[in-house]
Amino acid sequence: MSQSSNAVRRLALVGGKSAAKLPQYMHRRGDMLYFKRKIPADAADAFPAFKEQVWKALGTNLLAKAKVRLAVEVTEFNLTLAAFRRNKAAQERDQEREPAPPGLALVGGRSGEAQTQGLLEAVRPAVASATVEIAALALPAASPSTEPRPLGQAVVGQEAQLEADRLKLLRSLEAGLEQLRLMTQGAESAVPASPARSRAEQKLQHSPLATAVAPRVVGPTQTLMHLLEDWKQTQTRPRTISAYETAVMEFRKLHGTIPVEAITRPMVRAYRDHLIDQGLSKGTIENRIGFLSTLIRHGMTELVEHLAGNPFERIGVVGASGLKPKKDRRAYEVWELNLLYASELYTQGYRPEGQSIDAAYWLPLMGPFVGGRIEELCQLAISDVQSINGVWCLRICNLDEDQKLKNEGSFRRVPLHDELIKCGFLAYAAKVAAAGHRRLFPTLSNRNANEIYSNSPGKWWGRYCDRIGLTDHRLDYHSFRYLMKQRLGLCGVENEPRDALLGHWASDSNAKRVYMRAEENQYPFPSLVAAMKKLRYDELRIEHLYVAHPYEGVGEHLVR
Repeated sequence: MSQSSNAVRRLALVGGKSAAKLPQYMHRRGDMLYFKRKIPADAADAFPAFKEQVWKALGTNLLAKAKVRLAVEVTEFNLTLAAFRRNKAAQERDQEREPAPPGLALVGGRSGEAQTQGLLEAVRPAVASATVEIAALALPAASPSTEPRPLGQAVVGQEAQLEADRLKLLRSLEAGLEQLRLMTQGAESAVPASPARSRAEQKLQHSPLATAVAPRVVGPTQTLMHLLEDWKQTQTRPRTISAYETAVMEFRKLHGTIPVEAITRPMVRAYRDHLIDQGLSKGTIENRIGFLSTLIRHGMTELVEHLAGNPFERIGVVGASGLKPKKDRRAYEVWELNLLYASELYTQGYRPEGQSIDAAYWLPLMGPFVGGRIEELCQLAISDVQSINGVWCLRICNLDEDQKLKNEGSFRRVPLHDELIKCGFLAYAAKVAAAGHRRLFPTLSNRNANEIYSNSPGKWWGRYCDRIGLTDHRLDYHSFRYLMKQRLGLCGVENEPRDALLGHWASDSNAKRVYMRAEENQYPFPSLVAAMKKLRYDELRIEHLYVAHPYEGVGEHLVR
C-alpha cells in the first residue's frame, strides 16, 4: 500500500479531521471541538464572561454529535444577542424620554437592566435559586447603615475606590457564573485556560453558589434545544420541524435554558396554562405538549437515558378554562361544490395572479375525485400521470428529491375518475408536457419557509372561499378529503380499498392499522379501479366544464 493510501486510511480512522471542512463557528483544538464566534463590538456586554469572542467546548470529538451541539450554541448565541440589543434599544428610548439624574453611576459601564439581562440569560437556573447570594456579592452596602440593593439596580457612586471595588467584584462574579453554567452543561473545558479564568475558577470553588446551585446530573447535561437538534437529523418535513421549534422556544422563553433533568411537571402545567392564556385551542395545546414529549422520548433512547420519566406525559387539558373551541373540520356539501363550480373561476375565466394561476383551476376539481392532501397534488410531476393496463391514474409518491409525503403509507396510485378526465385533466397534463415542463403545475414554487409547493395555493384557496360565500371556518382544502372518504362509504366501497385510496391500508393479518411502505407493497390496483368506478356525485353539476377532446395530445406527450 502506498504512503498516500496509508495517509488517507489514517484520516478515515480519526474521523477525517483534516479532510473534512468544519462548519461555520466550529473550531478544533487538539482532539476537542469548540464553538467559537466573535462578539459584535456593539454587544460586548452581552457575553460578560468573554472578551472579544465566545469559546465553548462542545464536549465531544465526534463531528456528527458536535454539529448538533454547535446548532444549539449558535441558536443560544443569537437569542442572547437579540435580547441584549432589544433591551439596549429600549433603554436608549427610555433615556431619551427621561434623562438619568445627575450623579447616577452605571456599574461596569452598563445600565442595570442590560446588566441583569446579560447575567440572567447566561445562568438563569443558577440565579433563580441563589438570588440572595448574588445580591449580597454583587452590590455590597455603601455603608453599615445602608440596606443591600437588588442585583442590577444602578447605584449612586460615593467614593471612587468603593466603586472600583464593586466593579472588580461584579466581574469576578460574572466569570464565576459563566464557569458554573459551563459545568452544568457538562463541558469539559471552556477555552484554553488563562490566569484570569483560573483565578475565577478558584473563587467559584469557595462561593456559596458552587454548593447551593450546581445540579447533580449523569453525564453531559442536555436541554430541550439539544434534543430538538438531534431529533431534526432524521426529519424531512420543514413544517413539522418548525412546529417543534415553536414549542421548544415557547418553553424556553417561559422557563429559561434549563437542563432536561430540571424540568418538572409543575413547569409543564405552567406552560400549558400559558398556552391557554394565549387563547389557543385544546388540540393545539395538546399538540405542542406532545411535541415536547416526543423530544423527551427521543432523547431517552440515548441522550438522557437516566431520566426517571417523561414530565410531559399525561398532562391534561380537559376542563381547563379559557380554551378556544377546537376547529371541527367537516366535509363539503354537494350544494357548496355546485356554488364553487358556478363561480367566476369556472364560468368567467378568472385566474389569480402569481403562482397559483393554473393550480387554482385544477386543485378544487381534483379534490372530490382524488382525495389527496393539497401538498401531494401540488408537487405532482408529469411522470406521476400514468397509464396502467389502459387505466389512467395519479401516482402519489416521493420519488423526486423535492417531493415529500406525510408518511410512508401515503405512497399510492389513485385511478383517475371519468369525470375528471371529461373535464380535460389529461389534455391539460399533455399540454404541460408538450411545453417541456417536468412538473404538473410548473408555476408553483417551494421556495418558502416550509419548503412546500402548496404555500401559495393554500393561502389563495382560503381567500377565494370567503370571496364566493363559503365562509364556514370548518371548511378548508382538507375538507375535500373528508368528502371523498364519506362519499366512498355511501357508494358501497369497503373500508380497505377506501382507506387505500386515501393513503393507508388495514391488513387482514394485523389487528391494527399498518401502512403501505413503498411501491412494491401496494394495495391491489384492480380493486382500487373497481372502487373508483363506484364513486358518484349524481347531484354535482359540472357538465359545463367538459371539454370536446379530453384525450387531446395524450398519446403523443404522456407515457402510456
